[in-house]
Amino acid sequence: MISPLTSTRNRHIAGVGLSRDRVMDGAKARMPEGTTLVSADNHWGLAEDPWKGRVPAHLANRVPTVWWDEDIGLWNWRVGDGPAVFNAERAAGLKTVEDRRGTAIIEDRLADMDADGVAMEINFPQLLPMFNRHPDFEARAWIFRIYNEYMAEVAARAPGRFHGVGFSNFWDMTQCEASLRHMKDLGLKTFMLPLTPGNDAQGRPIHYASAEMDVLWATAEELDLPVFFHAGENLPVGNPGGSVANMLGIFMPFRKQFSDLVCGGILDRHPNLKIIFAE
Repeated sequence: MISPLTSTRNRHIAGVGLSRDRVMDGAKARMPEGTTLVSADNHWGLAEDPWKGRVPAHLANRVPTVWWDEDIGLWNWRVGDGPAVFNAERAAGLKTVEDRRGTAIIEDRLADMDADGVAMEINFPQLLPMFNRHPDFEARAWIFRIYNEYMAEVAARAPGRFHGVGFSNFWDMTQCEASLRHMKDLGLKTFMLPLTPGNDAQGRPIHYASAEMDVLWATAEELDLPVFFHAGENLPVGNPGGSVANMLGIFMPFRKQFSDLVCGGILDRHPNLKIIFAE
């Protein structure tokens, strides 16, 4: 009798192990001749503090500080005198990935890419999305601006291979165009918008399809800057079941923003706009 049950286990990844322990050998894979392998949703950590000494003095205590935390054996974050982002428990999960040097050191990343046959990557940040709804709007603008400049610097050390995803000002349309043009001038190829953008600078809920947001879409279309939405935004892992149990809920905001683009008329008004949903 044939069993009606089917396993979802992927035999091709059996025994691969954690990222930090992997022996990269994807370059040996047989692919069709002329194939270019692009990693379209990779992530970049931080093994340095890009904000240190690069923001106006009055903001020095209002932007992230990044330091090597000996207590947890990981690069940690905090804003001002606030609590550290990671304690030992939270760090344990992240270290299954970030214990690999290529997570945040470009020379090691390139070596991993070569060993796995990856020609180029699009890289989202690991932690920066937690500032998408940061209540300090002035600090948020500078956090994103400096991160964009840092992404351009990393890309310059890996020409044509590392493409960091930028962050725009999406909450104040008087500053939005300038932030997008700054990204374009830096050479960034794309930028990310949050699925749950919160409120604008006047405290009103942000609706992407509203008329006042047209500055964002018009400028992105003019500059030919594709817009990225990361469908697995703000993955909740602390509750029972962790990331697996929460996947269905995580993808709900994706449907809302896709509907705004289509039913809200954004793509009708801006037919040359490029939109990507990734996960």
